[in-house]
Amino acid sequence: MPLICGKISYKFGLSETIKPGRILQALAAGTDPITGKVFSADSPYNQPEIIRALFFAIDQLEALAKKGNQGLAWSVEEDALLAQRFNDGIKITQLAKLH
Repeated sequence: MPLICGKISYKFGLSETIKPGRILQALAAGTDPITGKVFSADSPYNQPEIIRALFFAIDQLEALAKKGNQGLAWSVEEDALLAQRFNDGIKITQLAKLH
């Protein structure tokens, strides 16, 4: 399974790290993400509506991960650097690629 949401993880105990994307993928596949055991046929995780919702959530998280820093505010340092480069005459198209 591909790893998603590489920037987001939760720590349990001292060394175990569980990624939300991996959890959702396991649930969508009908398996317990902690134990790896297959859920019974009557489990809610084997219902088509639940499976579709899990895959929708996975797709949304992947899209968010691909977005990266797009739409986030610049740091004070980044803002100052951008202003300096703009004042130095760097074209806006070039600034967009750099920032």
